[in-house]
Amino acid sequence: GAVHPSGGIAAVWLLDDGSGDIKVARVDGAGATVWQRRIATTDQNVMLSWNLVRSVCYPNGDILVAGNRDSYLYGNCFAIRLDAQGNILWARIYGVHAANAQEWMSALAVLPNGGALMSIGSTAGSTLTALDANGQLVWTKRYTLGTNALAFKEMRVEADGDIALMGPYGMYNSDHGGVLIHTDASGNIEWSVTDTLHMFDSFIQSADQ
Repeated sequence: GAVHPSGGIAAVWLLDDGSGDIKVARVDGAGATVWQRRIATTDQNVMLSWNLVRSVCYPNGDILVAGNRDSYLYGNCFAIRLDAQGNILWARIYGVHAANAQEWMSALAVLPNGGALMSIGSTAGSTLTALDANGQLVWTKRYTLGTNALAFKEMRVEADGDIALMGPYGMYNSDHGGVLIHTDASGNIEWSVTDTLHMFDSFIQSADQ
């Protein structure tokens, strides 16, 4: 789920009824449901199946939902933007980034220009994708650490547009640890830090950033 700017949260989850559908709900600060919507696999004629869904809220109350279309994580990723009342504004499908590798949606972030960032982890590196306010692809960057799996579980957009990404790598073998990457607003790496003893899970942004 994600904190909603008007209070409460926006939650999204995969329905465990074999349909592959997801449900999105907005809950107010007192825990009461403001609205909820089931998005079917045939909605917008682009939804097939879902896994590892994520959500984030825009300052105006819109909600972005994103995840995988294939339950075995070999399919494309999707994103859906809903308005504050739960109406679908657009829905997009994005191609596979790492051929013959499992991919999953690991983090989302909203950009100051109304766009968004999707961080897509995989068993062969990680992809960062920037979208405009209408869900159109702006740019894509790929980050690798040898042949290791890599997934940025935390992502922050700084006031100047720079991006901080953090998460574990090598989750499936003995060569593993954590990585923190700092990029410019276009995803170009400015510096990075790796730790072979710890698999980073979260960070706190300093007051001067």
